[in-house]
Amino acid sequence: MPPMNEAESLYQEEHGANASQRKMLEMLQASETRYRNFFNLPLVGTAITSRTKGWVEVNDRTCEILGYQREELFQKTWADITHPDDLAADEAQFERMLRREIDGYELEKRFIQKDGTVVYTLLAGGCGPIGDQSPDTFYVNLLDITDRKIAQENLARNETQLRQILDGMPVPVATGNYEAQPGFTLLNKEFTKSFGYTMEDLPTVQRWMELAYPDEAYRQKVTTDWQAGMERALQDPSMVSTNYEVKVRCKDGTDRDVIFNAALTSDGPVVTLVDITDRRIAEEKLRQSEERHRLLADNASDVITVIDLGGRLLYVSPSVEKLIGYTQEEVLKLTVEDILLPEAAASARAGLAATVAAIKSGASLPGLHEEFPLRHKNGSTSWAEATSNCMLDKDGNYFATLVVTRDISKRKQLEIELAEAREREKNSEEHMRTSLEKKLKTSLNAAAVAHEINQPLSRILLRASLDLEKEKGAGKETLRSLIADAERVVETIEKMRVLLRNVETVRQPVDLAQIVRSALHQLKRPLRKAGVKVTRQGLEQSGIVLGDDVQLQMILTNLLLNAIEAINDSGSPRRDISIELQCAGDFVELVIGDSGPGWPGGSLEEMLLRSTKRDGSGIGLYVVKTALDNHCGNIAIGRSPLGGAEFRLTFPRTIANSAAEI
Repeated sequence: MPPMNEAESLYQEEHGANASQRKMLEMLQASETRYRNFFNLPLVGTAITSRTKGWVEVNDRTCEILGYQREELFQKTWADITHPDDLAADEAQFERMLRREIDGYELEKRFIQKDGTVVYTLLAGGCGPIGDQSPDTFYVNLLDITDRKIAQENLARNETQLRQILDGMPVPVATGNYEAQPGFTLLNKEFTKSFGYTMEDLPTVQRWMELAYPDEAYRQKVTTDWQAGMERALQDPSMVSTNYEVKVRCKDGTDRDVIFNAALTSDGPVVTLVDITDRRIAEEKLRQSEERHRLLADNASDVITVIDLGGRLLYVSPSVEKLIGYTQEEVLKLTVEDILLPEAAASARAGLAATVAAIKSGASLPGLHEEFPLRHKNGSTSWAEATSNCMLDKDGNYFATLVVTRDISKRKQLEIELAEAREREKNSEEHMRTSLEKKLKTSLNAAAVAHEINQPLSRILLRASLDLEKEKGAGKETLRSLIADAERVVETIEKMRVLLRNVETVRQPVDLAQIVRSALHQLKRPLRKAGVKVTRQGLEQSGIVLGDDVQLQMILTNLLLNAIEAINDSGSPRRDISIELQCAGDFVELVIGDSGPGWPGGSLEEMLLRSTKRDGSGIGLYVVKTALDNHCGNIAIGRSPLGGAEFRLTFPRTIANSAAEI
């Protein structure tokens, strides 16, 4: 081949370079086409992001997964739309890529779509190989796993709910599998509670057979029956093998009778073991209880009745015949209106309606207790009291009312008699009070007459005695005769007073507290008119003495009247009287104080024939002293804490025979 000249050589070189460049461009275009085709595949979301977490390029699937338009994504970062709970984990891995510790990572994370919907994704992110300079762009692949996550959550929730349902069942439940060596997949709490075995104790069904049925012959029988039941279930999967009764040996060595029920599912058999040992015991107890209740109801003196929601009698005990004369059979044909008087029947209907309304509103069930008249078969009326309570079925629904009725006719009659007796007592008390006032007035008048006679006679005796000493002539004998006659009159009056005292003093147990209350009641008007406040102390106790209630009230009445008059005369703004009952040892003390001017001085005996009051006669203290003598009592006079006089009366609890015979 002849050598090329320089021009030809340059041409060929240039022509070759252009061809190589065109080849390179073609390869670049082909690569770009492949990249675009792959990038836009609708299978996964593909995107390119920046160092600042912004979206550089996204395919349609990415927009679809994230729920944003492409232009909208370009305005946000991937951190903006990441679920807050997943952001920290994603950013931690992203920071590691920036530091070139890793060239990619994969994790599950949630994004929040534009409408707020949460989408679960499997994210694979990466950059160039480790060793290159810090990358500026990152690739991201997104796979929507929302359906899978929801399914997983639903599965977990279903498994949890199934476990809760099975653990909440009141019977032992076991689930198994269809493996070559069958085993248990679940034993509920009641299974372990009833038999004591756990999943660790029963790695296989065979181990259960060995433990639960230790007798080999019995175990073989149970195995044969089990296999026969499973064959029937395989022929008809909807069938449940029931009434398969076995005796199970528990972990603690005890035996329990159970009914074995089994059903087949796609995952394995489901077995329930109903413990009929307790049920049989309960049934026997229930039978005995019902027998006792029926015996009690049929022989009880109270009438036991069951009434349905419509007011119809469902049951009534035989004792109803004693109450209203109807037999059991006759009563069951009657209505509430046939037995009760109209007002009581209306009340019963209203109570039933209130109970039904309470049930519908969810309120607590009311119980009723009433008294009402009943119609007897013979036309008479008797009284009864009834207590009613709601009867609930096994589901807690109200279906009837239980009424226990008792005959209270005798009690009602006693209540009437008691009311009449109280009325008679009230009238008797009024009569006694009137009689007491009359006796008091008579005694006061009698004592006053004696005092009014003694007082001028005393002056006559004194004057006559003085004149007798001065008289020297014939008048001396006349004065002696006058003095003798006056002394006989005084002696006669004293004898009459002693006679009156002995005849009128009737000793019997008397409560001084009651005497005080009676006297205050009698003087209620004078006390109110004088504006006097009475303070009582110790009157809640009983101060029992042997005495005459009339004379004791005379003592208290006179002292209280004197206190009122003393307070009025004093003009003091303080208007108080205190009464205190004290019981100590063999004596009872009654202390009366006032806020008047106080005791003027001198002994009580010195004041008996005179008075410190302007128009007084001194008769009040005379009556007090006489009545005290009749009761072997004492009186002490001092100053009251209220500022006025204080009278301390002391009475023996019992009176000696010698004193009683005075």
